[in-house]
Amino acid sequence: MDSLVLLILLLLLSHLTGDFIFQSNSIAKDKTDLNRSMRIHLLHHLFLNCVFVLPYWSVIHGLHVRTIASALSMSVVLVVLHWIIDVMKVRLTKSRWFSRDAMNEWRTPLSLGSFLVDQLLHMAAIGVVVYWYSSSQWTKSAPVFHAFLFAPHLHLPLPDRIAVWCIALILVTRVSSIIVQILVHPLTGMNQQLIEHRITRTTHIDNFQSEIKDQKSYAVVSASDVSRGRQIGYLERIIIMILIYKGAYSAIGFVVAAKSLVRFKNLDHREWAEYFLVGTLISILLGMLWGFLLQFAS
Repeated sequence: MDSLVLLILLLLLSHLTGDFIFQSNSIAKDKTDLNRSMRIHLLHHLFLNCVFVLPYWSVIHGLHVRTIASALSMSVVLVVLHWIIDVMKVRLTKSRWFSRDAMNEWRTPLSLGSFLVDQLLHMAAIGVVVYWYSSSQWTKSAPVFHAFLFAPHLHLPLPDRIAVWCIALILVTRVSSIIVQILVHPLTGMNQQLIEHRITRTTHIDNFQSEIKDQKSYAVVSASDVSRGRQIGYLERIIIMILIYKGAYSAIGFVVAAKSLVRFKNLDHREWAEYFLVGTLISILLGMLWGFLLQFAS
């Protein structure tokens, strides 16, 4: 077993769990420099880092005071770096680059770009900390990193593959859901979330016996429908990921057909059909991406 690869995977799993499972929407929106929401978020990450790192460190180096101190210091350093990156993102989103005018025109690329860069910086921080604490093991792990760049499969041992599966499940559900939400937002209008029913509002303006009609279509959906749609997306991407992992590529069509059959009546509405098509294609692509990732790690 390559202990260094497993450590990186465990820290990635800890990060994803803290950012996408423990972190609620209210905490994500209310975080500032060091307010209550930020402190709660950092405590979540400190707890998760200790839970994942301490058992690993104990198995590799033995359970004694020095091991505990090393694991705790690594966890604290990661939390501090996590806080710095989060503060940078909060301040950036409040800058002129994310002003109302900029967000109206560049909402999708700015939102998606800031999300992806934020996560890449967190992963880079994990790599730096692991190298700092385990620099002597990088030479032993060189074959694995060489395989990551050039080999068709990594052939990871069982503990590493279990960690990869846990990471993939978070990526295919919570992370992918955020990416889909960002990309389909322009299709839902500025003030609406999803497209289910069309409501037409007519405005009558009488001026010198003339009448002007202004018709606008809005997309309205209840909170329960949003939740159901999110759960359907989770299941869709998980099924597609497993099918890709097993090499059953042709079966993906049946998943799409089943989803389209359920929503068949709503496809008569042009706005809803566009939203459904774009959201489904993005969801399928993400499910396939994580499925190929699992294939590569097997």
